[in-house]
Amino acid sequence: MVAGVHLGVLLVLLVPSENAVPPTFPKEPPVPSHPKVQEKDLYIGAIFPINGTGGWLGGQGCLPAALMALDDVNARPDLLPGYHMKMPYYDSQCNPGLGASVMYDLLYNPPQKLMLLGGCSIVCSTIAEAAKMW
Repeated sequence: MVAGVHLGVLLVLLVPSENAVPPTFPKEPPVPSHPKVQEKDLYIGAIFPINGTGGWLGGQGCLPAALMALDDVNARPDLLPGYHMKMPYYDSQCNPGLGASVMYDLLYNPPQKLMLLGGCSIVCSTIAEAAKMW
């Protein structure tokens, strides 16, 4: 008899009644909105191996990946509110001499850059050696 009582209780719990209301789940919390203000531009200088015959063959993928990441950051109102990231870029052709020349152009010509990105080891090594001067 005890087993029959448990089975009856189980059936009552599993069968929805006519007055059953589907469960509601809380909505996702809203993303905090920031008032629209005049955004300031922040610059990251980039030196990527876009063309050239020597060096790293994957270099052509650096620029599109960096631009997609930049678009993602700029699209999020909760990241860097009041700022807009920009990335002037140059082609180093994976040539350390050209990379150094491009680095000087990025550093000495406005606007001021917050950081420099590189995409080829030999150029990045050259930039890193020269960067200690700044």
